[in-house]
Amino acid sequence: MERQLAPEVWALVMQHLPPSDRRTCLSISSTHHTVAKRLVFSDITITLGLWKDVDIEGDTYPLNKTIQDEVGRDARRSLNLLRHILATPEFADVVRKVTVRAQGLGTNVEIAFDIGILARALNKMRNLRAFTWYGTNPAPSRGIFDALIEASGKTLVHLSLPMDFPKGLRLTSHTQLTSFAVLQRNSSNSGAEPPIETAKSIIMATAVTLRRLCVSSSSQNVAVLYGCDPQAFVHLQELSLIFPRTISGLDALFLHLTRLQSLTFCVDADLGIDEAVTEALRTHPDAFPALHSFKLLHNSGFPRGTNPAQDVADFISGRGATLRRLDVVLGASALAFYGGCPLMWSLPKLPALEVLGFDFYPAYLVRGLVEFLDINLPRGLTALHVYARVGQADMAMEDWMDFFGTRGALRFVNVVCELGVEIGLWDVLSQHPPRLLELLGFNFSVHTVERDVDTGDPVFSERWSWPKAFYAAVEHEEEEDWEWLLRHHGHNDKIDIAEWMLKASDEGLDPHGAGGGGPEGASSNVVDDGEDDYEGGSYEDSMEVEG
Repeated sequence: MERQLAPEVWALVMQHLPPSDRRTCLSISSTHHTVAKRLVFSDITITLGLWKDVDIEGDTYPLNKTIQDEVGRDARRSLNLLRHILATPEFADVVRKVTVRAQGLGTNVEIAFDIGILARALNKMRNLRAFTWYGTNPAPSRGIFDALIEASGKTLVHLSLPMDFPKGLRLTSHTQLTSFAVLQRNSSNSGAEPPIETAKSIIMATAVTLRRLCVSSSSQNVAVLYGCDPQAFVHLQELSLIFPRTISGLDALFLHLTRLQSLTFCVDADLGIDEAVTEALRTHPDAFPALHSFKLLHNSGFPRGTNPAQDVADFISGRGATLRRLDVVLGASALAFYGGCPLMWSLPKLPALEVLGFDFYPAYLVRGLVEFLDINLPRGLTALHVYARVGQADMAMEDWMDFFGTRGALRFVNVVCELGVEIGLWDVLSQHPPRLLELLGFNFSVHTVERDVDTGDPVFSERWSWPKAFYAAVEHEEEEDWEWLLRHHGHNDKIDIAEWMLKASDEGLDPHGAGGGGPEGASSNVVDDGEDDYEGGSYEDSMEVEG
């Protein structure tokens, strides 16, 4: 069969294989190896330190030997990968995306890693399309970006940097960035002024091509956006403002971004930012006529006396033909389900809605509330994220079975609920999941879902590794909906939901350990997906070479 198919055909076949099967193809034959290499190693990750910043929970701590060994192993694997790229030009040519995770090391871990080797390796990658740097330990150097722009300036379309990226970075006229992000994720606060003028120059240099922009935190960073000529954003299609520290210029966004298709606000109560955003929604109800995705997340909940649910409902009410994705976290005082939530009432008026995330806080969960949700949530949803804080409950498992049974199009469900087991959610989702479900998230765990070919029963993969769940990266374009739905729920930024989820390690669920995502005894239909330990940092047949 191999000799009857051209390499181009094998490439089409392998594009639809899961990552574990692609890696298997590396060792089948030379033809399979050549084709698979371009898929397996097109996206590589350089890992320096932990999977998350040790400062994210407010302190640093000594790491146990197991985690120290893991940190060292990941660093050696990354170093060997970079050496291989330097020594093998044809290997460097297949790399399309590089992600650097430069996170905290605790108090008793040292890594002998020459960051200069990364710059030299980047100088060999002539076809790079995406470069992302998370964290500032170590911070990216000017040499890193000089090498990046020199080698891949003509091919690079996505650039994502921490807040403390080097000043003076200049993009040449031939750079064709379509996506630019300044992220807080895993960045320590050095106290240095962010390189605002540099960021502005990047935006202005790519005004014609830029389509996606994400700006995280601090008034200085938001000034990147507000300080530019509005004409620089006339082509922008996706905008994310993550905890902006100023409202100056907010109205200009609603007036000038006429082509915007996706809008995200993560807000808090500081400086009245939250109320300023909802005021803008009320003031500009007809803004963004092409909007298909809207996300509004509050890290602690809108204050009493405000009515964000009504504001959001009014803003989306005229977008029934276009709005596909909606995700809100408004807080307990903002959502009144028993009195009738205006936001819930607006959902049946959105026939195009397929992706939905929302929060609710019933002190007493009864069948009537589930029926209320059932009446208002569209039957055609393909992805659903629910964050619930439940006091007490008086309902049967069958109530949830009816709710999910009528939503057979669901491919992704994520539930964050401390009493999710007690109120029957876990039993329903693990034993009677929607027939098309492919991915299930439940509190601290994410599982891939398949079906037994003989019985049709659901079969769950082992829990995703914590790094994989934390970064929530998609591997196929059709998975982008669930990645969007999880985006900013603590995977990137410190939002209330994430603060609770990050307590897992304090409660005995080792973020670096394997296995056991669900409740006790919940893993009877579990298989190993073979992906947990793979981060894209090993190479060729051995997948890991110790230097």
